[in-house]
Amino acid sequence: MQMSWPRTILWCGLILGALGGPALGASSAPPKKAAGRTCQYKPYFDCLVPEGWGIMRQPEYSTKVEKVYGLEFLGPRAPSGSIVRIDADYYAPDNGIHESSDRFIRVVARLDRAVGLPGEKGTPPERTTFKGRAATKIIRTTYDFVRDTNNHEKQVTIIEEYLVIPAKEGFYVLEYTAPPALVKEYRPVFEKFKESFTMLVK
Repeated sequence: MQMSWPRTILWCGLILGALGGPALGASSAPPKKAAGRTCQYKPYFDCLVPEGWGIMRQPEYSTKVEKVYGLEFLGPRAPSGSIVRIDADYYAPDNGIHESSDRFIRVVARLDRAVGLPGEKGTPPERTTFKGRAATKIIRTTYDFVRDTNNHEKQVTIIEEYLVIPAKEGFYVLEYTAPPALVKEYRPVFEKFKESFTMLVK
């Protein structure tokens, strides 16, 4: 899930050994291959980094204080300025944001009217399974704020797809985010990413 805090970019050859992606200002899309190098974020999960995509890691505050452990994988930038991305997060049972997976689902699906952004709309939570575990899928249309070439902030529409997977302690969230024009094109990358994703917390 997109957070309000800044994140630190990690590129190829650093701690996680993942592939570096295109510069965030690049207008050309990277290859749409799903399989890249193995990314190990122990003791939480393993996965394959989509080839040519960059990585951003949760800052120290998030991991030590809020106890959310995750990575964000960055794909191409659309002409609108928004970036295709995949987030993988593990929320510890004592995390400081959502006390349970049910609460996360209520917030994202806007089941509580007091949360969320004006104008958001989405599908009702859909019960499903992921690698033998119960899971919940949510798709919503919302918006993000990006800066144009003149450094002016503008609002752009994005589609977010969430897969929430409870663990015995805590829960996982996989999120695919893309502008409407690129959702279908890069969905195979997200599907391959999910195939590669291994949850290390049972």
